Amino acid sequence: MGVHWRYRGKKYPGRRWVFLTKRARPLTLAHELAHYLGLPHDPAGGNMMTPGPSDPIWRKKDGKKPKRFAAQFSKAQGRRLRAAVVRHLRRKASK
Repeated sequence: MGVHWRYRGKKYPGRRWVFLTKRARPLTLAHELAHYLGLPHDPAGGNMMTPGPSDPIWRKKDGKKPKRFAAQFSKAQGRRLRAAVVRHLRRKASK
């Protein structure tokens, strides 16, 4: 229901977008904004960065599946997010 997309071409260097479907819920926006700020999926799951059902990790026949999605960030994810927001705000303030 959402995606964070990073432009890789030369026409719009450094541009990134977050796209959501009309049916997306607020937690989808939170998940995609966390990607925008640099958090990857957490293959162990159990938090906001649990991969969605379309991720190949769910189709693996061998190996552990992620824990179910939970509306929380781990402490390490929270630290990374805070640091990313501070960097983002400092960049904007210096322009």
